[in-house]
Amino acid sequence: MLFEIAILCFLVYPIYEFVNYITPLREAAVFEDYTLITSILMLVLLVPLIEEFFFRCILRYSGLVAIIVSRESWDKIFPYLVHILSLSFGIVHASNYDNNDTIYYIFIPFLFLSQITGGLIISFIRVKLNFWWGVLFHSSWNLLFVILFPLIVSLFDKPFVQEDNRYSLVIEEVPFFKSNNPKILQIKNQNDTIYLISLKQQSFQSVLDTLYGKGSYYTDPILINLSLQSEKGILKNELLNVIKDEYDIISLETLKKIK
Repeated sequence: MLFEIAILCFLVYPIYEFVNYITPLREAAVFEDYTLITSILMLVLLVPLIEEFFFRCILRYSGLVAIIVSRESWDKIFPYLVHILSLSFGIVHASNYDNNDTIYYIFIPFLFLSQITGGLIISFIRVKLNFWWGVLFHSSWNLLFVILFPLIVSLFDKPFVQEDNRYSLVIEEVPFFKSNNPKILQIKNQNDTIYLISLKQQSFQSVLDTLYGKGSYYTDPILINLSLQSEKGILKNELLNVIKDEYDIISLETLKKIK
């Protein structure tokens, strides 16, 4: 696992930043309404089990494989099978992003090098040990980076606060949806002037879609609590300029980050 983390930190992350500079990467909003329990059940238990079944279950010469394929043929195709399945495992994760441009497709093998490397590592575990050890490794990886890392970051993450004599803005990121807490979306505005926004457990993207129209801007698929109060009002474009200093906002017309 340490080797895969090293690949992620020293190879994948610099490539990610480079590609993100050329063509901003847009994460697919798939899991933003998941609670902590749902995330554990789906991403730590179910998804690794399904992916290991499809990409690694066949890699041991036994059972039905031994009946259909001769040992001699298996020894010849096995190295190719491992590499093809590991590459496919990495490429499948391209669906994590909504990008649909040439540069993105060119860099897919590099952006998902961590998953491809992980596929090779788990293939080794699958062959040397067994299927369930591979599932355990995969689940542990997801537990670390999908569950524990966001929770730890949230403990130290401070709300974004911006105030002057005209308005007060507070944005707090929420790591996981809480089903026992209300989901609130309240906006008071007149034309292009906003007087109040009160959000609880809403996606940041839904705020941009509501204020500026769907298909105008993109931001990372995160849940937020947001409070904006302004007696005299603040213009929509002015609010956007304030937010972009803290969060990456991409114009879907130009596919460039707003400076």
